[in-house]
Amino acid sequence: MIIIKVKWIFFDLGNTLINEESPQEDRIKQVIKMFSTRGIKVTRDKIIEELENASLNFASRIIKQAIVNLSPDKKIEEYILNNLKYKKELEEPYLNADKILEYLYPKYKIGIIANQSKGSEERLKKYGLWKYISLLFASTELGLEKPDPQIFELALEKANCDLGNAVMVGDRLDNDIGPAKEIGMNTIRILKGFHKVQIPSNKFEKADYEIKELIELKKIV
Repeated sequence: MIIIKVKWIFFDLGNTLINEESPQEDRIKQVIKMFSTRGIKVTRDKIIEELENASLNFASRIIKQAIVNLSPDKKIEEYILNNLKYKKELEEPYLNADKILEYLYPKYKIGIIANQSKGSEERLKKYGLWKYISLLFASTELGLEKPDPQIFELALEKANCDLGNAVMVGDRLDNDIGPAKEIGMNTIRILKGFHKVQIPSNKFEKADYEIKELIELKKIV
């Protein structure tokens, strides 16, 4: 049953179309090891607790905030932040990413609005998802990043799409749902990654719909 009538569907990438669990787990191991080299024992559970707390507090970079909270002094904090690596090669598309985009593609235009480093197009091509994408708005290439409403407004302008005919699908209330809904877009929150613990702090951060898996979009659009 179609609930939302739209012309364009915009997706976030991380924890929406792309599964970041493996690189995030690798990064947690790096943090544990780097603290250990400084004689400090930090457990995986404690790091996850701090990541979730940072997400609940809408920190822009939750890994940075977690490290700040865990570090006993500025030197250790800087050492870890300067040496921590995020291995994009460990990312992979979610199991149903290709299936849902294949389903949506004949019916809607599909775009990406994401805070990403350079190379998003190449990664989407590698995953076999690029063939479904009509527009890509990645923060590094644009010089804009969410939650700045301008990135959403620019996407709609390029798409020649009215606000009410667009939907934003993402995992973060602060970066995806709130700013998109505030300018008048429809919103769908996917409960993935560390940001699934976030709680709406105002009416704009309450998504129109929530899903646990991408395939559930079939019931909404």
